[in-house]
Amino acid sequence: MRGGPRVTPDFDAMISTVSWNSAGFFFTEFLIPYAGISLGGSGLSIGVMFSFIVLGAAISSLLVGYLADKMRKTTLILIGSVGRGTSYLVMYAGVLVGSIPIMSTGTLVLGLLVAFFWVPFDSLVSNKSNKDDRSYAFGKRHAAVGRGQLAGGAIGVTIFIITNELAPGIDALLFSPMLLYFACNVIGGWLFTRRVNEHMIYQIPTTAANGLTDPAVAQDGGRERRESGTDESPSATNPAPAGIPGGAGRPGAPAGGLALGLTLLLASYFLSAVNAMMAKPFLQIYLLQLVTDSPTLVLLAYAPAGVLTMLASPRFGKLADRMNPYTGIAVFSVLGALATVAILLTTNIAVFSVILVVDMVFGNASSLVLSNLFSRVSIKHRGKVIGAGSAANNLGGAVGPILGGLLVDSRGIATPFIASIFIETSLILPYILAIKRLKPHLAEQLSRPGG
Repeated sequence: MRGGPRVTPDFDAMISTVSWNSAGFFFTEFLIPYAGISLGGSGLSIGVMFSFIVLGAAISSLLVGYLADKMRKTTLILIGSVGRGTSYLVMYAGVLVGSIPIMSTGTLVLGLLVAFFWVPFDSLVSNKSNKDDRSYAFGKRHAAVGRGQLAGGAIGVTIFIITNELAPGIDALLFSPMLLYFACNVIGGWLFTRRVNEHMIYQIPTTAANGLTDPAVAQDGGRERRESGTDESPSATNPAPAGIPGGAGRPGAPAGGLALGLTLLLASYFLSAVNAMMAKPFLQIYLLQLVTDSPTLVLLAYAPAGVLTMLASPRFGKLADRMNPYTGIAVFSVLGALATVAILLTTNIAVFSVILVVDMVFGNASSLVLSNLFSRVSIKHRGKVIGAGSAANNLGGAVGPILGGLLVDSRGIATPFIASIFIETSLILPYILAIKRLKPHLAEQLSRPGG
């Protein structure tokens, strides 16, 4: 990419710890609807279990966003790691005793603690990367998640298939990988505390009087110097939106534009999350009802999509960094909607698996564009802005499964997928308007043509 270091020296070490914390992502996502069906749950009850994860995250995101700007991010990330690990134990206990309420409690605990990990972690991803390579940096984070999913999912899927084929009905073995995921999260949190210096941040290299390039890394006090030179200061002409004290963006920009742009962006982000999670919890059920009656084939068809999507994230992050955000949102949204249409038209499990990868790749690419944008709004209050975005995303993710469950129970299993096509394309214009309003106020300006 461009000359000079793109990230801090400890960036790769920080990213590598995410794989430990992501080991249980795929298997847990598969576990909830499968266990819900096994325990006799309705579409609504399965939707509620999913919604508890993101509802818990929405509740805690704003608090953690505030804390991430006030206390050590390492402490918050350790709390998130251990707490998430504990939630796997609670869900495992719910499966063993056949209790949907206990499983739902585990998903709520998972949601409440997940923000303690991702909000401060994403703040550090932003602090430790060049603004013009920010989507790539978040793509690296997603790739690490993919590697964790691949390793953890391989173990979980192997145990699930072997147990389901040779000893079906023994839930203690079928879902035993949850115990491993507890341990992985604790190890990931411990490794983070050992490998990462949260006070080491990335700065754009400067040329000294002797013609040499100064290092692009600042320690401790360098963060304050960086922010005072590039971020906002409270100003009567640039008021702060609610929840973000001291203003955000660039001084001298038109009053009210920041608040309106950020509000519109958060509202669009919320609706996107509603749309995404309206259908996602019912994907396995859709396959079992309309494509195949084999849980093993469903698992094999579903497994590659999430992992391959995450592993491809750095490449799509580079692509997103080269595109202006208007084009990125429009192109990725339209292609994602077309992929959903293709999913509904296929009855072949292998073709379905390929199309699902394409669909998830475009959805992930859109999220990289938006993560980049949220990270640029403010430096001083970056944790609060990212926390607000996380809250909007998770609140939408909590509403989506419940709405999807109601649609499944009343209109059939395909209804959430049909609705998502129209919602995804209708959100393109609100996103473009939000970005246009925000652009003059960004603390880290967009530098792509048309951006």
